Amino acid sequence: MRTAPGMGKADWLNESVGKWSLLGSCASMAILFQAGAVSAGELEDTLEQLRLLQERIAVLEARQGMDEVDERESVGVAAPAAAVEAGDKPRSWKLPGTNTSMQIGGYAKLDLIYDVGPSLGDSAAYTNIPAEDTTADRRQQTFRAHARQSRFWIKTWTPTDWGELATHIEGDFYGSGGNELTSNSSTLRLRRAYGTLGPILGGQDFTTFEDLASEPQLVDFANAPGTAFARQAMLRYTHVFGGGQTSLQVAVENPETTGLPRDVVGNAGPGLSSDGIAIDRVPDVTGKLQYKFSQGHVALRGLFRYAAVDSGGGDNDSVPSDLAVADNTPGWAVGVSGRYKITSKDVVGGQFNYGEGAGRYLANGGSRNGFACSLGCETNGSGLKAMTNMGGNIWYRRAWTDTIRTNVSGSVIFNSLQTNNIGAEGVFGETTRIYAIHGNIFWSPVPNTDFGLEVNYGNRLIKRQGNNDSLRIQIGLKYSF
Repeated sequence: MRTAPGMGKADWLNESVGKWSLLGSCASMAILFQAGAVSAGELEDTLEQLRLLQERIAVLEARQGMDEVDERESVGVAAPAAAVEAGDKPRSWKLPGTNTSMQIGGYAKLDLIYDVGPSLGDSAAYTNIPAEDTTADRRQQTFRAHARQSRFWIKTWTPTDWGELATHIEGDFYGSGGNELTSNSSTLRLRRAYGTLGPILGGQDFTTFEDLASEPQLVDFANAPGTAFARQAMLRYTHVFGGGQTSLQVAVENPETTGLPRDVVGNAGPGLSSDGIAIDRVPDVTGKLQYKFSQGHVALRGLFRYAAVDSGGGDNDSVPSDLAVADNTPGWAVGVSGRYKITSKDVVGGQFNYGEGAGRYLANGGSRNGFACSLGCETNGSGLKAMTNMGGNIWYRRAWTDTIRTNVSGSVIFNSLQTNNIGAEGVFGETTRIYAIHGNIFWSPVPNTDFGLEVNYGNRLIKRQGNNDSLRIQIGLKYSF
């Protein structure tokens, strides 16, 4: 095929197609002018010629498209990409060339915090409420603004012969660091990272002992005192039955008995660092039985854990023999929780938790990780003790309009040792009780926004030091995607 100088094949075809189109138009006009002056046979012959002409034009147009592709490939120009394919889940899309659906989500949040009483930190840590008339108590009327709660997540879903394969990776910025001297560079922190295949979950997630749907909506990031809370690595099995309304979960989870204080043996003797004597020998075991119905759900939860300490002792150890500790004890907890939709605008919820050695599984006030030691345990064999931990929460939510809602929440936690021979050093400064009251209002003027104002009051009772309180006013601006 020869073309004029400076013309590519595509240019030549364009010109040719244009000529044939012009001829076709002329023929059509001729037919219209002569239709009344020619015979029926002549008109039929002319129409047949026009049909053949149109077929010729279609062939030239097809050749033009093929030659354009050839020219793009010869100069390295990519063809237009295919449209994004919607995924199998809401707000997801298919990864190109796979049957995996992916979703990206998260939010940016600004917190504006004013502590009228003692400072509670970036999220309300009630164990930070100090005894009255201390240096920490005099740090009052403080303001703080941060965006550390901002987070993102990536989710995927892939159908397999063994069921759906799903993954979830999530992080926020409550890691270490962060001040204006270093551009407020709060580090990224792992929140959740797990995969599921059928009924099996492996990775880091909220503990099975927790019931997220029974917790109140707060502006502050911290969990209400006494509610079940932990995120940790686990292997969990879920069985759904009863038509999908009932589920049973059983898991083995990462144990964590570090954090026992120096005076765990009733003394602050040498070698008794806060983390140096705790031993994790077996995983924690958790379970949850949950029943869902049209207006809410109810859940029964359980926990078993095992703590051990061994501080050594003897001639070749930094710990004197009379202060050495080698003991172990089990811990356990049970909880009941749920939520109930009274009307289309009114919802109530809450939970109650009780155990011995529950410790860190109860948010914002679980004392000494749930374990302590009575005075003289290194000599009289009374041993490591599981503390009694009891707490709970109740809340009420009212939706006033489609965009405005309010929440009221009350929470409490108690800690105590069930033994009579407790030494002063072993309990001095211990958190005996914390309670907190939250009241807030949320406004969501457009989808994916939550603007909240909250007043938060807390009170902490400290063993042999009395009680002290806190008052926080907080504004949260949350923008989700």
